Amino acid sequence: MVKNIRGLSKLNWTVEQAKVLEEFINRLKEDYEVHVRKTFWITTSFNIKVDIIIGTAAFCFTNYKIGKLKKRAIKYLGYHCFMLDPLQLNSEFIEKTKGLIRNLKQMPSKITPISERKAPEKLPLYLEDRIIEAAAETAKLPNQDINAEIVTKIVEKKIPQITKMHSAMDKLVLTDLGFSLVSINQNTLDYKRASERLCKMMNIMENLFGTEGPITVSNLFTLSAPNFIKNLLVLGGPHVKPGIIKVKSYVDFLENVQTFTEEMQKCNVFLDLDELKDEICSFRNRIILEKNDWIKNFCLKFTV
Repeated sequence: MVKNIRGLSKLNWTVEQAKVLEEFINRLKEDYEVHVRKTFWITTSFNIKVDIIIGTAAFCFTNYKIGKLKKRAIKYLGYHCFMLDPLQLNSEFIEKTKGLIRNLKQMPSKITPISERKAPEKLPLYLEDRIIEAAAETAKLPNQDINAEIVTKIVEKKIPQITKMHSAMDKLVLTDLGFSLVSINQNTLDYKRASERLCKMMNIMENLFGTEGPITVSNLFTLSAPNFIKNLLVLGGPHVKPGIIKVKSYVDFLENVQTFTEEMQKCNVFLDLDELKDEICSFRNRIILEKNDWIKNFCLKFTV
């Protein structure tokens, strides 16, 4: 029966769809370990639910939309992401799926799941502005003055008890990084300084929340790294501090990508080049292409 497959009843399929799905899973269980409705926690407030995992293949059903960030998170967890249509689940498709899974190469993991939470830690909306205000204050600290005592004193003056709120501190650390960014010239950010600062802030997160403290920060920044680089092209910096630099050419772009990659790896933050291309090319119509012909070429042929 369908109900005997753990988690299957939670998928909200019709009876007919569920029967076909049960056959699909049972046939694949002959050769593979199958996980149904598996949850990965990326941060204390952000989890990823995957409907079926078989080997390195993660299947998500098409009866709901899967967002770009979720696809990226599944990929960064080390899985190949596929959409699964219940109308496809016939014997021929099952055999093709077996062959597909057999030929999939192991994907490298770029983010690390944390332990499961009973309920997501959600921030009240009123805290958003106060976190930005607190981050603007901590960003005034030079890198050499960053330590747990000083940072805690500043942020708790703005938001009492914030250092007990993991997801709030995640946001504060990354917002602090945005406010504190500086350039080494008009075309390139100082990523060495930025990575030194981020690593120090992640050490504070470890002091506050244990080993999961820095993991959630690196997970979040890794997921948003393609968008961060895109914003350098469009805004000249992050939303909290636009106009720091001007990326005028492919050479400028390449310098930022390579230096970001080299320096941020020290903080376990990784930039996926394929995701970066998708991010930029999906946004290209909002960039003044007349002044940036190299972006057209970039979207046609990615050579980083």
